[in-house]
Amino acid sequence: MGALRLPPFSGTMKHLGYPAYFMTIIGVWYVLGAMAILAPRFPRIKEWAYAGMVFVYTGAVASRLAVGDSLSRSLARSSSPPSSPPPGSCVR
Repeated sequence: MGALRLPPFSGTMKHLGYPAYFMTIIGVWYVLGAMAILAPRFPRIKEWAYAGMVFVYTGAVASRLAVGDSLSRSLARSSSPPSSPPPGSCVR
C-alpha cells in the first residue's frame, strides 16, 4: 500500500526521514516478493524473497528505533502514523 503514497504511509515515511520515492521502491519489492512466494516451484527465488522481507522488516524496526520511537511502537503495525508530527512540520 505504501507504493500508492497514501497519507498515513507518507506521514510515517516523513517521520522516519525517508524520501517519498522510497515507498515506490519498497512497494515494487513487495509485489515482486509476493509473486515469487506464490509462484509454484523456484525454491531459490522464494528463499531470496523471504530473505528480502526479513531485511525490510528489520530495517523498519531499526528505522523506528533510530528516530526515537519506543520498542513497542517499533514492533506495532508499520502503517500506523507517527504519534506526533515530525519537528518542523505544519499541522492543520
